[in-house]
Amino acid sequence: MSFSGIMTARKDDRISKDRMYSSILCVLLLFLSFLLSPYSPRFRYVYDMDAVCYRIMARGLLAGKIPYLDLFDHKGPLVHYIFSLGYFFSRNADWGAWIIVNIFNFISFIFCYKTIRVFRNAEHSFLATVLTIFISTYSVNSIFFTMSKPDALLLAPLMVSVYLFVKETHRKKGEVFDHISHRALFVIGLMCGMVFMMKLNICLFYLAFIGLYFLWLIIQKKPKEFFASVGVFLGGIAAVCLPIVLSMVLLNNLKEFFNAYIVYNARYSTTRDRFFYLSKVLINKQVKNTLSVFLLLTLGALLHDIKKRLLTATKILELILAFIVMAILTYSYVFGYFYIVFVPFYLYGTDWLSGFVFSLFKREKNSCLLPVVLSIILIGLVGLQVATTPFVPSEKSSVETKIEEYAQKHPQAQVLFLRSLCEPIYSNYLPEVPDFREFYTPPIKNTDLYEKQLSIVKAQKATVVVWVIRDDQAYNDSLRSYLSDCGYHEYQTYELDGGLGISYFSMYVLDES
Repeated sequence: MSFSGIMTARKDDRISKDRMYSSILCVLLLFLSFLLSPYSPRFRYVYDMDAVCYRIMARGLLAGKIPYLDLFDHKGPLVHYIFSLGYFFSRNADWGAWIIVNIFNFISFIFCYKTIRVFRNAEHSFLATVLTIFISTYSVNSIFFTMSKPDALLLAPLMVSVYLFVKETHRKKGEVFDHISHRALFVIGLMCGMVFMMKLNICLFYLAFIGLYFLWLIIQKKPKEFFASVGVFLGGIAAVCLPIVLSMVLLNNLKEFFNAYIVYNARYSTTRDRFFYLSKVLINKQVKNTLSVFLLLTLGALLHDIKKRLLTATKILELILAFIVMAILTYSYVFGYFYIVFVPFYLYGTDWLSGFVFSLFKREKNSCLLPVVLSIILIGLVGLQVATTPFVPSEKSSVETKIEEYAQKHPQAQVLFLRSLCEPIYSNYLPEVPDFREFYTPPIKNTDLYEKQLSIVKAQKATVVVWVIRDDQAYNDSLRSYLSDCGYHEYQTYELDGGLGISYFSMYVLDES
């Protein structure tokens, strides 16, 4: 066989393996999404509070409501546009949103695989990706259910950006790196624009590698390339953001969009004690296991690279910047979002762990079988964990039955989730698109919106008021008194015990008289 024939055969074999492992990844991700996603067909109703809010916003858009003007939410508009696309196809069912989430999960972890594939063979890359999925799932902060954050949507553009950066900057031995192509920078800018229009503070992530590249251009004294690269990158961001902003202008809700998404989020992120907030998060029970594993994997990879003399100054600087970015994202109330930023950097540690696993086995025989078997075992462990977590009761409870009875008697009821987020159990029975803008407000010093909600109660615009009972007895008593004075009476108070913890809710309804 000629040299060209050998190279063609190798290329075909590479493509075949990549397709096989990508297909297996998609099957594993689909299985996990079916087990965990709040939009999964296996659940009787969407169990996550913010996921219910996304559904309200998405269905509101399809019903002609204007985001931020008619319905308040402080997430980026792209989140609601994306979920609206899913509900456009599934209408009243949630399978459309579930399909959207799956598509974004596929993109996220296929590009995880492709990133490692730049350096490693197919088996190694596949196992490293599955290890990343496992660590990203076998914890409270799983990206497969929202945990009140659009994680699944955000991770996809981040991973596409990481892959393009790694592919563009990677050079084989003896090759000299000159610059990142403008086409790649434009696409990375597009991805950054998507992130900005979903959760703007996550854009800080790009400082960990694009910022490093721009700094390198300055150090290399390439002013023309620096300004050209910055311009192309910003052009990609503008290509996503400007059409959305223009749509806000045409809908005459630019001011409301700016106040809700920019001003409100700026206030929201500063409402908690920010002094040494990272240290508080480090011991938070929801994230400490994930963070500990990440640190151990990073340490193992660093020691390996030092021993093999593979550790470069650039890699050290990238890791330092990555930790700085994670610390900044942690330095606010919405610390949970820093978890998304961990996932791309997990690849450094899981790449090392995958190589360590392969070193324990002889890889001459059944080299394809080993990562697949290990992957099935890891995903099976997640399945066993999920089996013991009652996200949604299998049968209707007495609480649901009572809510259903009320909904049947009051089909036009309007529900206000007072200060709490949208309580999931109502999603199947009561109206999902409220007539008033402040259908909820996050319960942390958001006095303006809270006052508007109370005015809605006072004017008796809401037929039903749902609120979370707190440890603050004075607050509970004053709210009960206020609701009673406004003509509402207690319909039921109940405990909701599910996979996301125990919450106590009280439902007040307007006196029919």
